[in-house]
Amino acid sequence: MSRASDATAHVRERALTAPAADYGAPLDAEAWLAGMDVAMPDVAVTLICGWDGTTSLLMSTGGGVVGAGTHDAVRHAAHAFLSEAGAWVDEMLPLPDLSFPDPGRVRFFVRQGDRCVVAEAADLELAEVRHDLAGLYELAQAVVTQIRRTAAQS
Repeated sequence: MSRASDATAHVRERALTAPAADYGAPLDAEAWLAGMDVAMPDVAVTLICGWDGTTSLLMSTGGGVVGAGTHDAVRHAAHAFLSEAGAWVDEMLPLPDLSFPDPGRVRFFVRQGDRCVVAEAADLELAEVRHDLAGLYELAQAVVTQIRRTAAQS
């Protein structure tokens, strides 16, 4: 898989590691940011959803959609994803590093306070609803769908 473009890598790295105070995030929230990395052989796609409605879909090769949360449908779907992701915090493990998951894998990440926790599964198990995280995957896909719909209308 190709390395992330500099701009994409910077946005993703800050989402995974920057102190909550840098974002003005509520420190008492179950989750103030959640996202998902989907890895394919030549590209990884990263979804990032913040407590304030900020929503972005980034490509590791560069580009994507930033600021999609200004659309009500995207913001609503992102809030549902973030809320469900927060419920998984206690089941997740600390972020091991900033790498993308291996191709065919999906990694969910959640920020709570200054910590970042993750959980990972095979994309096929998630798509076929054979993994406990399938509901979270479905909510993330609903966000992606809303981003694509609003982008197509622009």
